[in-house]
Amino acid sequence: MDKLSHIIFGEEICKYFNWNINYAEWATAPDIDFAFLHRFWRHRISTINKLYYEFAKQNPHLPRKNKVAITTLIISHLYLDIFNGPVFAWGIWLPAANMPHSIIDDLITIIATNQIRKFYDESRKQFRSMLENYDSPSEFIGACLNSLRLSTYYVPRFLSNKSIKKIKDFAALQNIQLIGDERFTEYYQFLKNYFEFI
Repeated sequence: MDKLSHIIFGEEICKYFNWNINYAEWATAPDIDFAFLHRFWRHRISTINKLYYEFAKQNPHLPRKNKVAITTLIISHLYLDIFNGPVFAWGIWLPAANMPHSIIDDLITIIATNQIRKFYDESRKQFRSMLENYDSPSEFIGACLNSLRLSTYYVPRFLSNKSIKKIKDFAALQNIQLIGDERFTEYYQFLKNYFEFI
């Protein structure tokens, strides 16, 4: 998705979990650059440590102490990106994508441009509604990861376990379960209907 959508989602996540709103910009961390194979190099769960240090170095003004917040925001980015192209969260041979057909023709439009204010206002509303289903960051992270898994043709169990361990170690989280499914929610329907008429 475009940068503003990631930031709006990040703001809503910070508000919902009562985190400093200045963490919201971490939701853009995987877009630290747009080099060749950008979505492979920067959107992999296995690179979360490296991404953390690189993004913090480029953005010294951002808070960086709350690694649970940072993890949640980075995973939210990977989740949103399945709606406008493949995301290689599990590795180069395992693309995840859940694109409504109406978005496919408008891929460049949504990535490279800001939409009208109404689009962002409705997106914010959908993000708020989605977050109400979760009692903790761990639950939300688990649902986003499960949505990424279900959007991938096949993810070997050892690979998903390895990715979850990487996240647990980075954020010092005890329990992340791959449950929930945020692929065909009202947000998905909103994107589908919105881009049908562009």
